[in-house]
Amino acid sequence: DSPANLFLGIRSNLLDRYVGNIKIGPIDENHGVGELGIMIGDKKAWGKGIASSAVLLMLGIARDRLLLRKVFAGYYSSNIASQRLFEKSGFKVEVVRKQHFLLNGVPVDDVIVGKSLK
Repeated sequence: DSPANLFLGIRSNLLDRYVGNIKIGPIDENHGVGELGIMIGDKKAWGKGIASSAVLLMLGIARDRLLLRKVFAGYYSSNIASQRLFEKSGFKVEVVRKQHFLLNGVPVDDVIVGKSLK
């Protein structure tokens, strides 16, 4: 019910079920930007290109429907799957916040990536 967030489920035709979520939000209409987040919780869906397809579809919605000029996202530096996903989707590293998060008690970097849609 929030106009500043678009939150969608991801359904895999290959697996014939719900596998995760993707969102853009909060959306800042004044600046034309939004934060993208994705979570594929079904491990059987990992490595099948489902996340890549969902991100590309969401980028099209962000550009064509939401009229955003830029989307950004963040991930733990230790999450190689997220790094590959965002690189494959055309995102570029903009900021690395060193040892910003604790993951299982171990400091990890927060990598912020962005993609221009114009």
